[in-house]
Amino acid sequence: MATNVGNEDPAQNPRRSLGKQISYLARSFRRIVEHELAPLGVGSGTHFFLRVIHLHPGITQNELSERTQIDKATAAKGLARLEDLGYLLRVPDGRDRRIRRLYLTNAGKRIIPSIHATLRHVTEICATNLDEGELDRLFTLLDRVEDAVSAHIAGVKQERVGS
Repeated sequence: MATNVGNEDPAQNPRRSLGKQISYLARSFRRIVEHELAPLGVGSGTHFFLRVIHLHPGITQNELSERTQIDKATAAKGLARLEDLGYLLRVPDGRDRRIRRLYLTNAGKRIIPSIHATLRHVTEICATNLDEGELDRLFTLLDRVEDAVSAHIAGVKQERVGS
């Protein structure tokens, strides 16, 4: 299993630290998204909620937390912000009044194209120095990394349940 090419110490060659590069990229993505969406009052975390609710109108807050892998308290804060901005409605469920269904308002629906444009722009920035084949290969490799991390997390969760 390759962790650092040539078994180099990541401290000696920081470019070989996968975690460091992924963290740097994630922070950079967030900065770009926050900058471009700031006029709408939407941040790097809350835009994701809007996209999921747009694709799944009526999703519950718990379902949203599970789907986005964001804890319930953090999701509740982000959703309250979106509701205050007028982008989101929390509607009591018809059968169980404790459950709130999430829907975009017209204002929320109107900013979805801006969110998509911003995310396309981030992808274009990332792909600037890559040809189509390299980009396809990068996505394939990232999918494999994501699968490995997801499998590890599932195993850790299973260990906790078994303890």
